[in-house]
Amino acid sequence: MLFAICADRGAPGSTTTALALAAARGLPAVVVEADPYGGDLALRIRHDGNPLPTTPTVLSVSAGRSGQGRTSGPRTSLDGPGGASERRHRDLWRDGSHALSEHVRVVPGFMAAEHGTSLAWPVLASALEAQTVPVFADLGRIHTGSPSLAVAAAADALVPVCRSDMASVQHMVDRLELLVPAIAERNGRPPVVLPVVIAPRQHGSTIANSVAEILGETAVGPTLRGVSWLAWDPAAVAQLENGADPWAKALRKSPLMKSARKVMWMVGLATGLSHADPSARSGDKFGARRRRRDEQETQDQPQSWESPYVSSDAPVPADGSRGEDQHDAPTQAATRHLGAPPAWTPSHGAETPPAPTDSEQNGHLIGQADSQTDQADSQGAGVGRWESAARQERR
Repeated sequence: MLFAICADRGAPGSTTTALALAAARGLPAVVVEADPYGGDLALRIRHDGNPLPTTPTVLSVSAGRSGQGRTSGPRTSLDGPGGASERRHRDLWRDGSHALSEHVRVVPGFMAAEHGTSLAWPVLASALEAQTVPVFADLGRIHTGSPSLAVAAAADALVPVCRSDMASVQHMVDRLELLVPAIAERNGRPPVVLPVVIAPRQHGSTIANSVAEILGETAVGPTLRGVSWLAWDPAAVAQLENGADPWAKALRKSPLMKSARKVMWMVGLATGLSHADPSARSGDKFGARRRRRDEQETQDQPQSWESPYVSSDAPVPADGSRGEDQHDAPTQAATRHLGAPPAWTPSHGAETPPAPTDSEQNGHLIGQADSQTDQADSQGAGVGRWESAARQERR
């Protein structure tokens, strides 16, 4: 499967999102940096403290060869169609990529935009689409005239990334209103859209909830399969880029990876992508107990798109205690688009607003946040003002 992770402007975190999602899968995955304006993944990755080799890169993938391949000498029968050089990149997991961790391999991009002028984007899109393991392609900034649109159109899901400030959210909304019709015209059907918001963990669910409401009132609303969020956690990002095991205790319990696993849960629901917890090993008693617990939770969960996590509007026990991850779990409004979307048309939502959801009828989840201290109360009020301002600007 192919996932196109993109942004509108600035640096909201598309590269970090690609790395975090690949790590959160818990199974083999490849991150490919395919930013037509140049990227910095080769500079950021320091596996075991060492920089990545200069080859192979995304240019090698589009050319149908790896950095270790033979570039000179007489041509043999193996070099023709179906030969060794063509088979070389049919599986980037085995060749043509660099190891980052046990379950993640990366293919860095080129440094400057001029270096990618010879890249055959349709060939790259076809190669990534045909991979035997999931590919998380970091497309960086994208627009309807971008050469990377070929990769976005070939993807099983479009993952736009924005920051939690109102300006970044508005840019993402405007970009999707142009990008979704362009991909729909190219493919004959609209893409599956799974936005991700980079937000502080204290109010990530509330902000994602607000973004879901805003996007639901636009023409791209029917293409949404949920809005999720990724925690702003620079320390964990640095560990991930240095090749640390994302399932070891220190990194597994970080806000980044805890939120990334929630995003992966939503991606799995929307696309059918499988994922696992490699830390629950059969020989480990703790892992065996966790595996039995997860299996029991899976049996108890309803077979629907409803989130298995307790929403932020759920009643709090008398002792005031909450589950470990309850405050940063996907909320009802953020997942209300997970069901099969209605027939999409470019003009959808232009005149008739969507009917109110159950969460709107029972009391708005927007602007509410867990408040156990006076500081949290102040932050929650700020989120409410952010959402009000966003709605006024949309109108």
